[in-house]
Amino acid sequence: MSMEPTGQAPAAPRDPAARAARLLEQLRHSRTLWSLRNADGWVMMEERGTPGLPVWPSDAEAAASARGDWADCAPAAIPLDEWRERWLPGLGRDGVRIVLWPVAARAAVIVSAEEHAQHLATALALEA
Repeated sequence: MSMEPTGQAPAAPRDPAARAARLLEQLRHSRTLWSLRNADGWVMMEERGTPGLPVWPSDAEAAASARGDWADCAPAAIPLDEWRERWLPGLGRDGVRIVLWPVAARAAVIVSAEEHAQHLATALALEA
């Protein structure tokens, strides 16, 4: 499986809850989550003084957000197992929230790492 950007973005749902649900569904199948990074590291957002890590369901969706302050960023893959075992516990300890599929000029669902881990566990249990 290639982790190189494909450049093909599906249409993002307008509703933030629908984007969050579709992100979980696509993550179940692709087993890969995407964020943006540059030479300095992973991009972060801030919402009311709280740091957040934006994540997308595909490389193309992440790439579509690489504009403005993030113009020097590129999509980077995070394998599902690594996300669950390493990233979420660390983000939770650091108080970093997860910004689910942000889209310019639209609201996004923002959850704690613990909430995201619970939602992800529920979504993955559906395939068992």
